[in-house]
Formats: sequence, C-alpha cells, structure tokens
Amino acid sequence: MRKTGNRERQGFCSQQFYEMKKSLLAVVFLMAVSGTLKAQSFEFTPFAGFTIADKFNIDQGTAQIGGGFTYGGTLSLVSDKVNALELTYSRLDAEVSAYSEAHQIDIQSPSGMNYIFLGGTRIFPLRRQPIDFFVGVNFGVTILGSKDDSFQSSTKMAVGFHGGMKYFFSKTIGVSIQPNLNFPITNAGGTYWYNPATESGSGAPSKVPFLQFGILAGLVYVFR
Repeated sequence: MRKTGNRERQGFCSQQFYEMKKSLLAVVFLMAVSGTLKAQSFEFTPFAGFTIADKFNIDQGTAQIGGGFTYGGTLSLVSDKVNALELTYSRLDAEVSAYSEAHQIDIQSPSGMNYIFLGGTRIFPLRRQPIDFFVGVNFGVTILGSKDDSFQSSTKMAVGFHGGMKYFFSKTIGVSIQPNLNFPITNAGGTYWYNPATESGSGAPSKVPFLQFGILAGLVYVFR
C-alpha cells in the first residue's frame, strides 16, 4: 500500500510541474506580445465583489467551491487608447467541500482560491463621453489551498474572460463594473483534494472541473 501511495504522490507532483510549465509558457508568450505595445498610460484598479458558488462532480463523488467575497487588483498598460495588457491578482475566501466514498474523502474546509493572470483587453471608448466599454481574456494560474490543511494546495493552469465598463470622473480617476468568468484547466482526471496524511485524492472528470462567475466593482487610477 505504501508503494502505491508513493506512486500516486509522484504522479501528483509530476502533474503539478506539467501544469506550471504550461502556465509559464503562456505568460512568456503574452510578455513577448507586450513588447510590441507602446504605452500611453497605466491604470491601477483595486476591486472587490462577489463570486457565485459552483458544485461539480469528482471521481465517484461531488465537490463545491463556495461563493464569497472576492478582492484583488489589476495593473493595465494601455496602448493606442484601445488595447491594454493587464496583470491581475484576485482572491476568493470561501468554504470548500468534497465527498468521495471510493477515495475515502469527506472534506469541509475554509479555503482560498487565488488567480494570477496576464491578459489582453480591447477597449471601446464612447466618443465625447467619459465612458469605456471593454472585453478581454486572461491566462495564468489558479492556486486552491486549505486554511486548515485538510488537503494539499493545488496549482493549475487557468483561463478567465471579462467585460464591463468604466466611467471616468476626470482624466485620472474613475470607477469600473466588471462581470468575469474564471476556471482552471486540468488534464482529464486531474487530482484535487490530495491529502499527504492519508495519501488520498480524487480526480475531476473533465478538463474544466468548475466555473467561477463573479461581479466586481473597482476604482480606476490613471497614470500618464
């Protein structure tokens, strides 16, 4: 049984390394693209909002990432007033649960879901109005960790989509409203809920195990 557990642990670590390598390649690509942009301004947007809970299937069981308060910030490099390269960090603090009789998993744990993204945004400014609409896509990593060590932290490649609007009170400050959709991407059967103490874990049955939809509001600071 110990040998089997060691093989499972080695497989888990190998998968973590593979996910990190894919994420780093995506970030390097976006950084290379950013070299072609000429910055006209920088924007910093601290934000806060709410993310909706999502329940999903795991191997012979179910799991749920609870809804809750979400916060973070985005640093934007704006070029030609219509394109932006963005670095985003966001965090959701929520209750996580997972149950699988086959894998002897019964978890209910306060947890943190972190997203680190690099992405691009297309801006659609209204003529003669202090309003910008925007849509964009992000690539990066998500890190799910237990606050009470009920399971081992998992790092996966992630994708996010966002859109919304900004209203500017002046040339240097405004507000934003932004719905967004974030999700991790794993190999089929990618392991979550791994517990080193019991050498147990359960896989997600698809490459997108769960979706996280949220609505965020923020303050926009412009630096020219």
